[in-house]
Amino acid sequence: MGTAIAYWATATASRHLPAVTTSLGLLATPVVSVITATLWLGEPLTLSLIIAIVLVLGGVAIGSTATDRAARHS
Repeated sequence: MGTAIAYWATATASRHLPAVTTSLGLLATPVVSVITATLWLGEPLTLSLIIAIVLVLGGVAIGSTATDRAARHS
């Protein structure tokens, strides 16, 4: 059921948002998974997971900033 909802949400977002925005959002999927597992299932949040979250969110931030700059210059 959860996978079906995720696919539906992705398809809906793809129809209403630019492809770059949708793809950057999809890159955050592992972050949401780790946070959900930590809060809901009580999984430990290790240093390596925290570093991974920071790297993923940093990549999304760089991608979204580059996209904003490219849009302003075109």
